[in-house]
Amino acid sequence: MVAYWQFISNNGSTILSDIIGGNYGTFEFSDINNSRINSTIPFGSGYFDYIDVSGNLHPNFNDAGVSMSINILAYDFTFYIAVTKIESAPNVLPTDAAEIFSSQYWTIKQYDPGSYYCDIKFYPSEQFLSKDIQNHSNICLYKRDFNSDGTWTLFDTAYEVTTNYAKFRNFSEPSGQYIIARKYSYSPPSNVTITPQSDNILLSWDKVEEASSYKVYSCNEPNGEYQDVTSQGSFDENGNRVTWTTTNNNLTKNFFKIKIVYNPSIKSENK
Repeated sequence: MVAYWQFISNNGSTILSDIIGGNYGTFEFSDINNSRINSTIPFGSGYFDYIDVSGNLHPNFNDAGVSMSINILAYDFTFYIAVTKIESAPNVLPTDAAEIFSSQYWTIKQYDPGSYYCDIKFYPSEQFLSKDIQNHSNICLYKRDFNSDGTWTLFDTAYEVTTNYAKFRNFSEPSGQYIIARKYSYSPPSNVTITPQSDNILLSWDKVEEASSYKVYSCNEPNGEYQDVTSQGSFDENGNRVTWTTTNNNLTKNFFKIKIVYNPSIKSENK
């Protein structure tokens, strides 16, 4: 790699600084601000690091919070890896994650081919909790393409978790965007019953110990788009049972879903 320009400025100078080779470039536009095309991938403050990986089997991208252990399949390679840790949330988040590690994600880009596998350690800004260390498979790594602004897919669960890092194994080509999340498995509400009465509808289920509250959704067909109707009813707890009662007669023939809002100390939601 002889040059690396990051197009991260949305106004100001037309000069581009090459953070590797010290070269400079100029936008060839008469109206630089109106000629820009905004990126759909957020950018902002963060950390960037790059390493010539040739013969370096344990590159540490200290500024960007990433380290690697490389297992070479073909030794005739010479390439660079660039890592950026972006200190902001991406434009969309994984939809099935219980808790996203706050305002940070990584981009990793390999330049020039190389045949290898590697393990990667990610060092987020916040520390991992004891429950993460004991149940390391609850720490998930989500990935999307390097230049994508679309959805994330679950890439892997952590092989090892310490207070400071989560380790993931066997990357065959690391280029992409990555974000770390916690994912918990809780049982849904059990023994759910629905009781229509003359003036109201009662939904009842067994209390979930980890729940701080509940939400109720309704739709007039089983596979349609459910709407939040929580505010159209009221909750009551009696022993181990939770009941939601609504007097909205428009919901009489509807289908319902119950969503658990978990305790803030866990910071997660699940259906």
